[in-house]
Amino acid sequence: MISALTHYSFCPRRCALVHIEQSWAENRLTAEGRDGTWRPFPVEYKRGKPKADLSDKIQLCAQAICLEEMLNTAVSSGALFYGKTRRRLDVLFDEVLRRETEQTAAAAHELIRSGRTPKPVYAKRCDRCSLVEECLPRTMEKKRSVKRYLTRMLGES
Repeated sequence: MISALTHYSFCPRRCALVHIEQSWAENRLTAEGRDGTWRPFPVEYKRGKPKADLSDKIQLCAQAICLEEMLNTAVSSGALFYGKTRRRLDVLFDEVLRRETEQTAAAAHELIRSGRTPKPVYAKRCDRCSLVEECLPRTMEKKRSVKRYLTRMLGES
């Protein structure tokens, strides 16, 4: 459990008591944490600047949905921190964003389940993509026929 790191950093004996001997004792602080007086607040750090699309917000919302399921608590908002602008953007996880996140997750699951890679479509964002050399969107996007290639090559020889 990740909490073992906190326990160990605080006191190795506490870590062993909790995680080896399964010992636990409530006090005011642990009870407050258990009784929901705290709320998780996900923060995603991005190197660049805010994007025009919803991709960063969808990722953050998905993290919030996971936290809700794991911790059995509501997560109503989070934040995106952008390194280039050195600004934090607060994000409300409203029904529209949650629906978009769920639809994106379903589409991604279906894509992966299908095992089929879509054909490339070049866009300006491709120039900043780490997979541009593997994807080859400018090259692969062009419609090239094997028949036309062979006719051209055989015609030249």
